[in-house]
Amino acid sequence: MSQPKIFVSYSHQDSAFTQHLVSDLQAAGAEVWYDVSGIDHGDFMQRIDEALRQCEWLVLVLTQAAIDSPYVRMEVSAALHRVQQRYMQAVIPVLAEPCSPDSIPALWDVLHRYDATQGYGDALSKLLQAVGLSRTTDLQAASLPPVSAPLTETAANLLAQGRMLNSKLYAHNPDTQRYERMKNNGLLEQVLACFERAVELDPRNLDAWKEQAGILIELERYSDAVKAYEAALGILSPSSKDDAKVLWNEKGRALHHLGRDEEAVAAFEQSIGLRGYNPEAWRGKAEVLRALGREAEARKAERQADKW
Repeated sequence: MSQPKIFVSYSHQDSAFTQHLVSDLQAAGAEVWYDVSGIDHGDFMQRIDEALRQCEWLVLVLTQAAIDSPYVRMEVSAALHRVQQRYMQAVIPVLAEPCSPDSIPALWDVLHRYDATQGYGDALSKLLQAVGLSRTTDLQAASLPPVSAPLTETAANLLAQGRMLNSKLYAHNPDTQRYERMKNNGLLEQVLACFERAVELDPRNLDAWKEQAGILIELERYSDAVKAYEAALGILSPSSKDDAKVLWNEKGRALHHLGRDEEAVAAFEQSIGLRGYNPEAWRGKAEVLRALGREAEARKAERQADKW
């Protein structure tokens, strides 16, 4: 059997998943070209053209970051052109995270893709069959990409890896009880570790703080979640009112879980004070006021929520 030559196109935000996939392709016998880091913009197309000329297949790691990447779009467009000219076999997307159907480019959407969010091992098996390989016993296929395996430990890579792992947990456990099972086997702790390390490397990374707080809520570590929301609010730009509303709302809910209801009311009032569309803050305030026995004020807050 000849050794298939595969070009893997991906966003560097998805390095952890890509490294995992490349390792499995190589273990199955493929020759893989996948890393364009360090290429200057001026020679980008020349280097990509040289690589594509040597490859029979392009495997696209399909994520929102890849959709948004101009470099990935150039690679896929060049490969599609070569497929049309019969110089390459095909472009094969592998869905690595849920993507909005409206965001997927039309030329990508018509391609047959394998959905790794519904089962990485099954998607890998089908991909290997498509390129003329069979699965071997030493592949990593049954597992999620290891948390400690980003190509470079940066806040952006860790944030992307944590999001990817979390989306995979959701894909495998879409019901409302998914996190109860995840807490029992420590997978949520792995996701949390990515976000915690990201904020260690970049304490002003707002998205990492927000993601960390959300996982802490799922783990019912409400006190730690409050601290994470406070850190996020502390670095938030004054002009980011929509983010501020959400953060104050979530902080209010965490405080309510802790029984710190007067502080929770104050948090919801901070959110309400930002004005604009905000029924969530009014409903949150109503819930806490009712818990405090302030029924008349709770009903008034509910009427405000209903106005929206």
